[in-house]
This record gives sequence, C-alpha cells and structure tokens, in this order.
Amino acid sequence: MSGITDAIKGRTSANNFDTTHVMSDAEIHELVALTNETPTSFNMQNYRVIAVKSPEKKAALKAAAYNQPKVSEAAVTFAIIGKMKGNEALPALIKPMLDAGALDQAAFDGWIGMCNGMYAGNQAFQRDEAIRSGSLAAMTLMYAAHDMGLVSGAMIGFDPAAVAKELHLSEDEIPVMLIAVGKAAEGLSSTAEVELKEIDHPAITTLLLYREKEKRVTTYGTTFLQNIHPKTGRIHSTFSQLYTDTGRYSSNNP
Repeated sequence: MSGITDAIKGRTSANNFDTTHVMSDAEIHELVALTNETPTSFNMQNYRVIAVKSPEKKAALKAAAYNQPKVSEAAVTFAIIGKMKGNEALPALIKPMLDAGALDQAAFDGWIGMCNGMYAGNQAFQRDEAIRSGSLAAMTLMYAAHDMGLVSGAMIGFDPAAVAKELHLSEDEIPVMLIAVGKAAEGLSSTAEVELKEIDHPAITTLLLYREKEKRVTTYGTTFLQNIHPKTGRIHSTFSQLYTDTGRYSSNNP
C-alpha cells in the first residue's frame, strides 16, 4: 500500500495519550506546514491553526471542551479556526503571483471578481465555507500526524463561545474543531468501533449503544437547544436554496 493508503486505513481516533510525551517546536511547525497544504476554495486559505501546548493553556481549553481529558493529556491540542470574509484576504494572497508574472492583470481581476461574486455579503455561505475549509484542514492534520508516528483525536464537543474567548478569536473567526495530538499511552488499544467489535465481552455492546445515543443527544439534542430564540421559543434556521451539489435546500443555525 502507498503511504496515503496506509494513513487512511491505519489511522484510528485516540483517547488515551502518553502524558510524558513532548512535541518539539520543529515537529509542531512541520505538522502545521503540512496542514497548510490543504486546498481551499479560490485558494482563500480561510482557516488557521492554533497549537496549544502549555499545561496552563491546555487546562483552560479543557474546561471549554467539557473537561475532556485528552485536551490536557495530549502533547499538543490543535484548534482549527475557520475564517469568515476569506474573499477579502484573497488579493494579498495571490498578488505575489501577479508580481511574478504568473498571472496577468485580467486573470488576477477575474479570480478576485469570481470569488467576491460568490462570497461577498453572503455571511451564511462564508460561514459554510469556513467550516468546510477547517474540516479539510483538520483531516490533513490528522493524516500528517499519523505519518509522523503520532496519534490524534478530533473533538467537536466544546463550548464555541468559551473556546473563542480562551483563544482570543475575532468576531470573524469560528472554532471548527479541536484535535489532540501526541503519542499513544502504552498498553492501551484503540477504542475505535471496528476494533471494539472484535472483543468478546458483554460490556462492548452496552458501550457502543451508549456512544450511539450520546452522539444523537449532542448532535441533535443539545445543539438544537442552543438555537432556540429567547423571545419566540422557536428555532429559526437560515435556509439556502443554492450551493449544494445535489440541488437540495441547505440550512445552518442549525
């Protein structure tokens, strides 16, 4: 198998980390540099990666992530941050190509014009794209970590407002995902579903059932409650008639 196939088939989600393991700054920079190879719409690069490595900062981030142990136990917890208004940053990003002669002025103007035509003034679509880009970057980071001999565990269970405050995010930034990265704790196997099903123990069935129910509650229960309007007591979702590949309606919030 190729290295990419090995990563896709070999990577599992980690929950237990070696608390003595420390990632060097060089390793962190390499992992972030590989993550930044992630493709984005119009090359807007509408995300950024924050590496949280100090015990104090990880403890504060853990509190914002409902006290999930791996946030503080992993060597580094990376925050993937989506950025709104990516179209506004595009001219500065691609101007070096214009200056180097790789683009002529017409191509430069056309590139920016098409991007603005799709995203300018459309906050819902900007948010969708920020989350899409952040999610792609998160997967790149996890595969790159696997290739470096590290394990990772992604989390969407966190208080977005608390994470934004802790990481000093701007109003145009969205916390998309937290990813714990480090060395696996010795003597502990993966808790991925495919591996748990290989264990002949009555507790496994109960555990997998609990996971299924817990995912439903966190995805469709508590998340929906956060979107109840304080005055009407109802959920007022934002619907889009365009932008899905299948032509179906899409919505956000929720």
